[in-house]
Amino acid sequence: MKNYIIGYGSLINTESQNITGQTLSSQPVFLQGYSRSWSVIYDDLQFCALGVYQNKSSQINVVLFEVENMQVFDQREHGYTRVELDRNLLTVWNQNEKIPATGKIWIYLPYEEKFGKPSEKHFIWQSYIDVILMGCLSVDDKFAQEFMKTTTGYRPEFLKEDRRDSAYLKALKTYNPETVDQILAGARQD
Repeated sequence: MKNYIIGYGSLINTESQNITGQTLSSQPVFLQGYSRSWSVIYDDLQFCALGVYQNKSSQINVVLFEVENMQVFDQREHGYTRVELDRNLLTVWNQNEKIPATGKIWIYLPYEEKFGKPSEKHFIWQSYIDVILMGCLSVDDKFAQEFMKTTTGYRPEFLKEDRRDSAYLKALKTYNPETVDQILAGARQD
């Protein structure tokens, strides 16, 4: 049976997916009934990551990608639990594509005890945003703008500049910090 994962943060980026494990396909989609925010904290890393939570009146843009080895993604997504998702919550981004009719679709939801917000103890890492937005831009500019529009909790005063030190960014083949900076300049702040 095929397994698919919903990527709503760094897993939007195909290169980031493939750092973890081999992915077989990836397509942009809309996810109904969920909101996305900067809301998952890691005390040991002084880091704030993205999380999603159910919200019946919301829709976010994400990617759906097929994987062979779920366990490597489970290890990557520590602080989150993998939950099966109803495929009826997905609609296509591109009209010429279809949601897979078979296979299991999974999403990683944050553990409740991980919920928080950006602060001087939990920074949003620039490298993390860069990976996400480069993934969005690999779909198209509109996808990147939609990501910024539908993601709450961004607090630039708690942005940690780590571009020069990031091994994560060095592993990417496609990286354009100037384009990311342009998108962030117009970012919604809550």
